[in-house]
Amino acid sequence: MLGTLCTLIAVLSCVSGVTVVTQKPPVLTVSKGDTATMDCNLGTVTDSGARWYKQVPGTKLIVTDSSLAAPTLSLLPPSSEELKTDKATLVCLAQMSIGFADVSWTSGGKPLLAVFLPAPPNRNRTKTSV
Repeated sequence: MLGTLCTLIAVLSCVSGVTVVTQKPPVLTVSKGDTATMDCNLGTVTDSGARWYKQVPGTKLIVTDSSLAAPTLSLLPPSSEELKTDKATLVCLAQMSIGFADVSWTSGGKPLLAVFLPAPPNRNRTKTSV
């Protein structure tokens, strides 16, 4: 049985006053079905607590202990000036908490040519999961 490398990460959310976080061992390799024990020592935690998340290398980190915002779609229509021409540009903005949406454009049930560009990462988000 191949060993699975699991890294447990102590993620501190809304925690202030933490002076030291020590995790021993920092990385632990175990086989499926084996038991693993790790120690996490926190310095001074004054406002909240710590959570443990398990992420297997090469996989997504999925956090299930909090709710995710519902996805929203915004459709921006072409300008009135553009409508006077033979072209029209429609913009669909998809805001999601996880993953990517499968977006397609159709007219009368037939697919239209579309260009999909992912937005650059927003470093000013107020709710970010690590």
